[in-house]
This record gives sequence, C-alpha cells and structure tokens, in this order.
Amino acid sequence: MKESKIPNLITKIKTTTPAHALETQQLDFKRFPTTSSRENHKKKLSSLLREYAVAFANSDGGILLLGIENNITSPEAITGCHNYNIEEMRRMVFDGTRPPIIAEIEELPQPEGMLLAVKVSKSSRIHSTSSGKKYQRVGTENRLIFPEDELNLKVAKGYDYTAGYMLEVGLDSIDPLEVSRLRNWIEKYSPGSESLGLDDTDLLKSLGIIQEIEGEERLTIAGLMLVGKEQASKGHLPQNEIIYFRFGESDVDPVQSIYMKMPLLR
Repeated sequence: MKESKIPNLITKIKTTTPAHALETQQLDFKRFPTTSSRENHKKKLSSLLREYAVAFANSDGGILLLGIENNITSPEAITGCHNYNIEEMRRMVFDGTRPPIIAEIEELPQPEGMLLAVKVSKSSRIHSTSSGKKYQRVGTENRLIFPEDELNLKVAKGYDYTAGYMLEVGLDSIDPLEVSRLRNWIEKYSPGSESLGLDDTDLLKSLGIIQEIEGEERLTIAGLMLVGKEQASKGHLPQNEIIYFRFGESDVDPVQSIYMKMPLLR
C-alpha cells in the first residue's frame, strides 16, 4: 500500500465512496475505540492493534487507518481519534505480540478530526498475539491461522521445512547403504568431486544433510528422506511418498499407479 495514496482515499471517503469499499489486503479503516471506562478503552485499543499488527506482519504488511467510520460517505465519516498516546500504542503492539512487532504510527490531521495511520511491515517470521492467536490477511479480512495452515504460511515466507530436524531422530537413523547410493550418485553426476574423499559423516556435513543445530549434530528432514533407514522414514515422515502414475490414451485415468514409501535414492 503506497502511503502517497492515503490523502486521495480520505478525500474519496468524504465525498464519493464509503471506506469499506476502499479496503484492500493491505489497508483497513476502523473507528477509534471509545468507551466510558479508560481501562476498557485501553483493552479494546490494545486488542485491535495486536490483531491487525499480527495479520499484516504475517501477510504483505499494511496500514490500519484509525478514526474513520467505514460505512458513511461524507465528512462525518471522519470520527477522529481522542485521548491517545502514540508511544503507549506502540508499546501495546510491541508487548502484545510474539515475536514483538514494531509498528509505526503517524498522525494525519484533518479538519474534522485527527486520524492515526498504524503501519506494519511484512515479516519473514510468523507472529502471534501474546495470547497465542495467529492471524493473516485474506482479502479484506483478518483470519485465524490454524495449525494445519501454519506450514503453508512458513513455506510462503521462504521457510525450508526440509532444512529442519526432528528431536527424536538421531544420527543412528542413517542407513549406510543409502549413503553408499549417495556416493554412487555423486560419482556418476560429479566425477572427481573432492567430497568423495571424505568419510561418511564429513560427506553428509558438506552436503548439509547433517547440521550442527543448537550445539548438536542433527540429521535434517531432507537427510532423513535421502539417507534415512526405511523404518525411521516411515515412522517419522509417513507423508514421505513417491507416487508414480503411467497414463495411456487418457490424461485423466492412469493405467498404472505405484505408491512407494522409501528413501528417495533407492
């Protein structure tokens, strides 16, 4: 969302278009929370800021414009922000998100009242509120991220699942026979490679199959898929499967289907 467009959008809200029609994945409008109790006001404001900060950070970043009624087209749509403290609002976001999110908050004075633009950048990490709720922007909505969706979001952010490891999988899950197959592949496709002169452990380290993680040598998930013992792979990665389809005249129904749960080099 380009900040330079905001003045034009505010003009549209005052003259031709309700705010809700201008909302996008990276822009939302909200009335500034008001209650008779200062304590309730803080709770409402903090909850709103945390939700939007997490949703924008987990998506493509965005701006929340506070002080606007989103279903009115007139200067009355600018309801303004009252009794606020920008530094306190920034702390609400920082203290109320995990990992902490740093938000920029800018005042946008209007004749009808003060608007506040809360700007959040896209993050390479997945964030949650301090209570553990994770949101992302889907169109113009903030939607909860459920555990089964989290891996897809990590991958979309550039996270390599196969570079991770499993606590319960040790180096004893390595199959020497699969390591021999790996050496044969290297010799076939990269003859004369210096890595062929390394012992098995150093070879796997040089390829990133074994990595030092938190002070311990770990077999990566990619390593388990490549050189892991078949039973270890089946037990810890039941989703690891090679599926082979052979088609005849039809592109829809295969004439042969083979499902193989085995190390990838076999």
